[in-house]
Amino acid sequence: MKFKCISFLLLLLIFLNVPDAFCQNSRAEEIDQKKAEKAKALKHYVPGKVETFVERLSRPRNGVFPVVGSAYSGGGFALGVGYQKLIGDRDFAEIHGLYSIENYKQLTATAAFAQSPIGLYRTDLLLKYVDAGHVSYFGIGNDTTEEDKTNYGFSPVQFRATETLHPARYIYAGGSIEYLHINTGAGDRSNPPPIEQVYNPVTAPGIGTDPEYVIGGVFAAFDWRQSPGYTTSGGYYRADWYNYHGTNNDAPTDFRRVDVEASQYIPVLRGNQVIALRALASFTDTNADEEIPFFLLPRLGGGEELRGFRSQRFRDRNRLLLTAEYRWTPSKFLDMAIFYEAGKVAAKAGDLDFNDLHHCWGIGARFHAPAATILRIELAHSNESTRIIFGTGLLF
Repeated sequence: MKFKCISFLLLLLIFLNVPDAFCQNSRAEEIDQKKAEKAKALKHYVPGKVETFVERLSRPRNGVFPVVGSAYSGGGFALGVGYQKLIGDRDFAEIHGLYSIENYKQLTATAAFAQSPIGLYRTDLLLKYVDAGHVSYFGIGNDTTEEDKTNYGFSPVQFRATETLHPARYIYAGGSIEYLHINTGAGDRSNPPPIEQVYNPVTAPGIGTDPEYVIGGVFAAFDWRQSPGYTTSGGYYRADWYNYHGTNNDAPTDFRRVDVEASQYIPVLRGNQVIALRALASFTDTNADEEIPFFLLPRLGGGEELRGFRSQRFRDRNRLLLTAEYRWTPSKFLDMAIFYEAGKVAAKAGDLDFNDLHHCWGIGARFHAPAATILRIELAHSNESTRIIFGTGLLF
């Protein structure tokens, strides 16, 4: 009797589990069938027209390509054409020209060569010519006014060779040697007036001169951004030192300059939002009997630094700029940003404090690829003006 009961219970358990086993097998077969159908329907990914266009703009080109940018600060939106020849995987030579809505012109030739298979050494060559017919000059100092505005002609030619070392991850260092020849003259506009009608060699050192310089420089940087062209995390810290040695100047105009910059990117909500912070300072130094030409002084104002003010609005021997941006990503190729900037210039480095800062704020849109910023469109406001800015490349 006991054996019959046990047998009955075993048969009952088997009977009860048969439907579950059958259901599980059926479910597994159904999943396998759906996977097979999905595999048959899979197609090779084909980028859309917008994605293809953005990628083409951001990747190295081989041949003729359009150029969008700025011919010189204050020259407005510029268009041009360029030609690039790729040499291997990383080396290239390029030439391009730009013409702006303010009749500014720029012609640039560049070349880059990686001197080791793993990129430990890199040589960059630059040859540039600029023709800017009416660059703004408001005088020297932090308290100049818009009524002080004049204009002057500015046409520099420069050739620079830079050697960059990459000894360890995130660390860069190197040096450069540059020849710079500058032609200056009266501006090509009567309103505002040419610089000679308002200023003299005391209020505008170097006015009417065409100096030549040999410039030696060294730099060091710690860069742990995702990419120099577009990033949502990491940081960038850099220091540069330059020695300007005049070769044909009647008056002594040798000087030294130091630029320091620190940028930090703090991702919020998985990187869809970013808080970007930047601090930038420049310092110059001369011997007692030397002057720095006004057109080589550190400056603030324009499409990249203190954006709510006109181009080259403030100049002096030293400068300070603080920038904060809140960025968010509404779509794959578009970032939006709200920004605030504060800055000042000063004759003495010790006066670069937080008193008498000039302020501006604004909103911007940036069109980008995964590793490059293609176009910036920004609306910036200050107590002097409201400006629309078009730019290319990562601002910071």
